[in-house]
Amino acid sequence: MLTSILFHGIGEFELLTYVQSPILQILVIFILSDLKHYVWHRFMHKMPFWELHKYHHSATELNLITTTRGHFLEKGFLTIFDAVMFIVLGVPAEYFVLLVYAREFYSFLLHSNLNWSLGWVGVYILVSPLDHRLHHGISLPHFDKNYGTFFIWWDKLFGTYFRATQKVEIGVKDCNYNEIGFWRSMVLETKEFLAATMKVLSRQ
Repeated sequence: MLTSILFHGIGEFELLTYVQSPILQILVIFILSDLKHYVWHRFMHKMPFWELHKYHHSATELNLITTTRGHFLEKGFLTIFDAVMFIVLGVPAEYFVLLVYAREFYSFLLHSNLNWSLGWVGVYILVSPLDHRLHHGISLPHFDKNYGTFFIWWDKLFGTYFRATQKVEIGVKDCNYNEIGFWRSMVLETKEFLAATMKVLSRQ
């Protein structure tokens, strides 16, 4: 009931109606959606949410499966981030579907273990597969870098950009998710997330 009232209230804004051109609408949505995804990604690297995102980073190699490797609760938080932004903007359903497919396609590209820097495009416009691989690096200095999905602007603007020049070793130190299987990993992650949540709340 409360959730319905809240979403109905924010849905009344429909900010996208102030942009008349369909092309400009798509451009605005695309840019704001990418910013939203950058914020969500940084959010998932903070405690207690890192305990959910850690399973994605525990992969020791990048491939197409790595893109969808994640905890179901993490996907739930992403859905909330998506829903709030799209409802506030009043985004038509077809735009939402288009953007989700575009994001997933590029995510598959970023996780395909390609040694692509994309040249000047990777310097000024798009996140390159090589830069995203660095984000998965096992080395501590790489942990908090290159959060972007599409545009490299956000990392440069918020000081989280690190230019990759070569492939790095990926994974998470002291993590055994790859040895215990998917379902046991889901259970363990849930327990660790709840424990981390209680620890964070106890400090408040």
